[in-house]
Amino acid sequence: MKGSLAALGCLFGLAVAGCAQSEDVGAPPPESPPLTKAQLIKQGDRICKASNRRLDAAVTAELRPNPTAAQVKKIMLEVAVPELEGQVAALRELVPPSSDAPMIDLMLDAVDEAIEETRKNPIKVVRDDNAFDDANRIARKYGFKHCSE
Repeated sequence: MKGSLAALGCLFGLAVAGCAQSEDVGAPPPESPPLTKAQLIKQGDRICKASNRRLDAAVTAELRPNPTAAQVKKIMLEVAVPELEGQVAALRELVPPSSDAPMIDLMLDAVDEAIEETRKNPIKVVRDDNAFDDANRIARKYGFKHCSE
């Protein structure tokens, strides 16, 4: 779920992760029927894979050799956090099987907590590289591939 900011981590001696999506105002969309577990994994992993690609491209475009802490902080707050927020928003739009909804909510809540931790102290998150461990563990257990990286 943390995407792959490995390039950032390697150059700064750290590692981490993180799509801004605007919210539409208006009538709520009609509720979709629940997906099967296989459909949820397929659609969720498609969302995460695309988001991870955008994140990699954005970080690569912003990253300079031997980045300073200020540059890393800027990338985390202006690139990684918005991308991760968009990823979570897109995943929350998927309707999981009712029996799996608590696990999916737990996973996405763990990502939200890691995003908040990143917002508060982006350098620490990059150095420790474990803020997204709970979310990744839950995602792997459920069967996600790209949403557990």
